[in-house]
Amino acid sequence: IKATRKETEMKLAKKRSEIQRETQRRDESAKEVKEARLELSTVRQEREVVARELHDVEEELKEEEDGVRDLYKEEERLERTYKLAIDEKKKLDRQLRREITKNDKIVKENVGKNIEMRIKTEETQSLSKAIKGMDKLIYLCQEKTDSLKAEVGRLEKENEEKKEKLTEQQAASQRSKRAFDTRRKRLEDLLRERDLLNKDVLKADDSTKHWMDLIRRHQMMCSNLDRELEVGRKELHHAQKRAVDVEGQIEKHAVELSEENAKYFAALEEVKIREGRIAEVEKMVGKAEAKLAQQQSLYDSVCADRNLYSKSLIDCNAEIEEIKKKFKMAFHRIEQLKDEVRSKEAKLMKAHFEKNKMTRGNARVRESLESAQERIEGLESIIATQKAEAEKLQVVVEDAEKEVSSHEKELKSVLSERDLLANQLSSREVEVRKLYEKIRLLESELRQGAASFNDLLKDRRSADRQLLDLRREIDEAKLHVAEGRTFIQQKMRLGKEIKAEVLKCSKLQQELERPMNVHRWRRLQSSDMQTFERLKRVRELQQRLIQAQEEVVKKEKEITAKESEFMSLKAALQKQPGPEIHDQILLLQQAVKDKQTQLTVLEMNMQEYRQQCHENSADVGRLRKQMKEMNDDFIEKCRLSGSIKESSGEVRSPSAMFSSALQLCIQRLERAGCPMEKIVCIGGSGQQHGSVYLSTAATDHLLPDDDNVDDLGKWQLENGVFTVKDGPIWMDTSTSAECRELESYIGGSDALAKLTGSKAWERFTGNQILKFRKQSSGVYERTARICLVSSFCASVLLGHPARVDYSDAAGMNLMELSSLNWSRGICGFVDGRTSDALISKLGGQPADSMAIAGTVAPYWQQRYGFSPVCSVNYWSGDNPCAAVGMGLLNSGDILVSLGTSDTCLCVLPSMPLSPPPSAFTFPHPVKPGSYIAMLVYTNGDVTRRIVKGDRSWDEFSDSIRLSSPGNCLTLFTSTQEILPALEQGDPITVKIDNQGDAKVTFYRLEKLPKDGSDYSSCRAVVEERALSMRYYINSEVAPGILEQFPEGKLLVTGGGSRNEQIRQVFSDVFGRSVVSLDSPDAAALGAAYKAMLATAKQRGTLKEGEQLLQDHISATENASKNLPDASNSAIYGRISQSYAAFEKVLRDERGR
Repeated sequence: IKATRKETEMKLAKKRSEIQRETQRRDESAKEVKEARLELSTVRQEREVVARELHDVEEELKEEEDGVRDLYKEEERLERTYKLAIDEKKKLDRQLRREITKNDKIVKENVGKNIEMRIKTEETQSLSKAIKGMDKLIYLCQEKTDSLKAEVGRLEKENEEKKEKLTEQQAASQRSKRAFDTRRKRLEDLLRERDLLNKDVLKADDSTKHWMDLIRRHQMMCSNLDRELEVGRKELHHAQKRAVDVEGQIEKHAVELSEENAKYFAALEEVKIREGRIAEVEKMVGKAEAKLAQQQSLYDSVCADRNLYSKSLIDCNAEIEEIKKKFKMAFHRIEQLKDEVRSKEAKLMKAHFEKNKMTRGNARVRESLESAQERIEGLESIIATQKAEAEKLQVVVEDAEKEVSSHEKELKSVLSERDLLANQLSSREVEVRKLYEKIRLLESELRQGAASFNDLLKDRRSADRQLLDLRREIDEAKLHVAEGRTFIQQKMRLGKEIKAEVLKCSKLQQELERPMNVHRWRRLQSSDMQTFERLKRVRELQQRLIQAQEEVVKKEKEITAKESEFMSLKAALQKQPGPEIHDQILLLQQAVKDKQTQLTVLEMNMQEYRQQCHENSADVGRLRKQMKEMNDDFIEKCRLSGSIKESSGEVRSPSAMFSSALQLCIQRLERAGCPMEKIVCIGGSGQQHGSVYLSTAATDHLLPDDDNVDDLGKWQLENGVFTVKDGPIWMDTSTSAECRELESYIGGSDALAKLTGSKAWERFTGNQILKFRKQSSGVYERTARICLVSSFCASVLLGHPARVDYSDAAGMNLMELSSLNWSRGICGFVDGRTSDALISKLGGQPADSMAIAGTVAPYWQQRYGFSPVCSVNYWSGDNPCAAVGMGLLNSGDILVSLGTSDTCLCVLPSMPLSPPPSAFTFPHPVKPGSYIAMLVYTNGDVTRRIVKGDRSWDEFSDSIRLSSPGNCLTLFTSTQEILPALEQGDPITVKIDNQGDAKVTFYRLEKLPKDGSDYSSCRAVVEERALSMRYYINSEVAPGILEQFPEGKLLVTGGGSRNEQIRQVFSDVFGRSVVSLDSPDAAALGAAYKAMLATAKQRGTLKEGEQLLQDHISATENASKNLPDASNSAIYGRISQSYAAFEKVLRDERGR
C-alpha cells in the first residue's frame, strides 16, 4: 500500500507540476502577445511624437542659444559676487575663531575661579571649626579657674583649722617633721611637673600664633589671586598641608593637656594636706587669668580676620558676576555672527545652484537632441524586429494550444489511473481485514503466552529465592574455605615440623616409658638445681607437643569434612538455572512489548492512510475547481497593483481594494465548500498603520441593501463611501516634518515614547492624519470616520464603522500606553481645534482586542449563508496577530524573525516605566496587562548573503562552527539602519578584547583578517545582530528580563532560521534553547486564535480556551531544539555588559 500510494502521489505531483507549468506558459505567452501589441502601438505613437519633438527642438535650440549667451554673462557676474562673498566669509570665520578663543579663555578662567571659590569656602569652614575648638578650650579653662578658686577657698578654711590643730600637736612635732620632709620632696616633684606643664602651654601658644600667621598668609594669597593664579594654587596646597599639621599638633597638645590636667588634679589633692601649697596655687590662678586674657584677645583678632575674609569673598562674587555678564554678551555676539554667516552662505549656495541648473539645462538640451536622433534609428530597427517576433509568437501560441490539448488528454489518463487506484484500495482494504483477523489470532496467542509467562514468572521467583539462600550459604562456605586454605598452609608447614618432632616424641616416649631413677633426680635436685629445672621444663614441653599434635589431627578431619560439603554445594549450584535465563525472560518481555507497539502503530498508519486517500480524492476535485476559478479571476482581480508610489515618498493604496479582497476571500471559501452556517466568530488582521477615510454616507450605508452586488469596492466608490479614494499605508515616508512637529510639541522623542510607546515614525497613522489635515483641510472636515485597515475590514463585515482595538491603536502615536485611551493633548494638536473632534472621527476610545464588535451584517447572511448568530471580533494589526500566531503568550517569550528585515519581539509582564524610542511597544492582544516590544533592523538577510558571497550555505555554517566565539563583530549598513540610527556606508568591523577579568573593550579594524579559527566574517555578522537584540531587550526595553524569566521561550523564524549554526549562535547569546518555526500565515492564524478566545470569553470559558490555545501552539512547535553552550554563553554575557561601548563606536563614526 505504501509503495503504490507513493507512486500515485509522485504521479499526481508530476501531473500537477506539469499542469501548473503549462498554465504558466499559456499565461506568459498571452501576456507576451498583449505586451507586443501594446509595444507596437506605443512605438508608432512614439515615432509620431519624436517627429513632432524634432521640429519643436529645432525651434527651441535657436532660443536656447540666445539664452545661453545671456547665461554666460550672468555666470561671470555671479562668479565675481561669489568670490567677494567667500572673502567676507573668511573674514567672518577669523572673527569667529578669535571670539571662540576669547570665550574659551573666559570659560577656563571662570572654572579656575569657581575652583578657587570652593577652596576658599572649604578653608573658611575649617577656620570656623578651629574657632569653635578654641571657644571650647576657653570655656574649659574658665571652668578650671572657677574650680581652682573654689578649691583655694576650701584650702584656706582647712588652713585655719590646721593652724588651730598645730598648737595642739606640738608634742608630736618630731614625727610631723619627718613626714613633712617626705611630703616636701613630693611637692618639689609636683612643682617640677608644673613647670613642664607651663612650658607645654607656652609651646601651644606659640603654635597658635604660628597658625594665625598662616591664616594671615592665606588672606594675602586671596588678595593676590587675580595676578598669580598658578603660584597661589601651589601655596594654598602647601598651606592646607601645614594647616593639617597644625591641627595634628593641636590635637596632640590637647591630649597632652588632658593628661597633664589629670596629673595636676592629683597634685591638688595632695596639696590639700599642706599649707605651703596655698601660695603657689594663688600664683597659678593669676597666671591662668593672664592666659585667659591673652586667648580672648587672640579670639577677637581671629573674628576680625574672618570678617575681612568674608568681605573679600563678596568682592570675588561680584567680579564673577561681571565676568558672567561679559561672557553672555560675547556669546550673544557670536550667535549674531553665526546667523549672518549662515544667511550669506545660503545666498551663495542659491547662486551656485542656479548656475549649475543652467549648465545642466544646456547639457540636457544637447543630450536630448542626440538621443532623439538615436531613438529614431533604434525605433526603426525595433519595429522590424518586433514584426519578426510577432510572427514567432503566433507560432508559439499555436504550439501552446496543441500542448493544452495534449495536457487535457493526460488529465483523462490521470483520472483513469485514479479509478484504478480506487479499485486497488478496495482490494487492499480486504487484505487489511484479513490482517486484522490474523492480528486477533496473534493477540489470543499472546494472551495464552502471557498466562504461561506468569506461571513461569512465579516459578522463576521461587527459584530466585532458593538461589539467594544458596548464594548466602556459598558466601559462608567461601569464608570457611578461605579459612581452610590458611589451615592447609599451616598444615603443610606444621607437617614438616611434626615429622621432625614425631621422632623426638618417639624417643622421648621411650625414655618416659623407662622407669625413673628417683634417687638420681633427687641427687640432681640437691647437687645441680639448674639442670634439674631444665629437665623439668623439657618434660612439660614434650607434653604440650603431644597435645598440639592431637589438635592438628582433629583440625585436618574438620577441613576434609568442609571440603566435601563445598564440593556438594558446587555441584548443586551448577544444576540450578543461572542469570542467562533471567536475561532471556527480559528479552522475551521486551519483544512482546515491541510487537504490541508495532500493532498499535500499524493500526494508526492504516487509519492515516484511509484519511489521506479520502483527502487526496477531495483535493483533486478542489484543485480542478480552483484551476477554473483562477483562470477566471486572475486576469480580472490581479491585473492592477495594490499600491501607488509617488516621488515625494508617498505610498498609497486604493481603499475599495480592501472591501473587494474581503469579498473575494469569502467567495473562495464558499466555492471551496466551507460550511458558512457553522462559523461562530470571524477575526482578522490588517496591514498596520494604513488608514481609510469614510464620509457621512458610510455611517448609514456601508453595505448595499441588495445582496446581488458582486463587487463591494466598486459599489462603495460609486456611492461616495470614501472621502479619500487612495489612503496612505505603512510604506509611506512623506511625513518627516509632521513627526518633528509632534515630537517638539510633546517635548522630544523620549517624552513621546514614554506617552505612546514609540517615537514619531513616518509610517504611523497619527502623523499621516496631521499631514492630511494640513494639506486638505476641507476634505478632512467632510470626513466622518477615520479607520485603520483592520477596523475598516471589521466594519465591512458589521455593516457599520467599528472602533479601533488598542493593540492596533498603539501604532498611531495617538494612544496613551498607560491608560489605553486616546491622548487628548495629541488629538487636539493633530485636529488643530479640539481633541473631541478627532476622537469622534476615530469612533470613540479604543476597544478591547478580545471583545465582540457585533454580528455579521444581513448582506453577508443573505448572500453567503452566514448564521445570524455569527459574531465579529475586533480586528487587529498584522504584528500583534503574528505574535499570537507564533506563540508569544507568556512573559519573557522572545521571537526573532530573520528575513529581509530582521525583527525581534519580546513579551513584557507590564508596561515599561520609560519605553525607549528605539522600540515599538504595544499592548498584548490576548494577555491583558502584558505588552510586546518590537525591534526592527533594516539590514537583515542582505548582509548575510553579502558575507556568504559565492560560498554555499553549508560552507557558511562550517565557517561559524570552526571559529571561536566572541572575537569580532561586523555591522553592514547597505541602507540606513534603524537600530542603531546609522547612515548608509561601508561595513564596520570591531575587534573584541575579552581577556581575563578586565573590562571588555572594542577596537576598530581597518584591514580584515582571513577567515580561520580566530576570525569568521560569517560569525561576526550573526553575533553582532544577536548581541544587539539581547542588549536592547535586556538593557533598554526591559532591563534584566532574561534573568527574571529564565524559562521563557526563544522562537526563531524566517529564512535565516533554517541554518543550524545561526540558531546555535542565538541560543548561546540569549542562554536559551531555540525552537525554529515555519509559519508563513502566522498573522491569519493569530487572528483565528484571538477570535476563538473572544468567543470563549463571551461564553465564560476563557480558561479552557487559553489551555486549548497553549496545547495547539505546543503541538505545532518543532521538536528539534538548539541547546545553549554554557562556556559560549558566559563569553557572550561579558560582551553584552559592555555592548554599549560598541554602539558608541558606531554612532561616533556614522550616527544620524
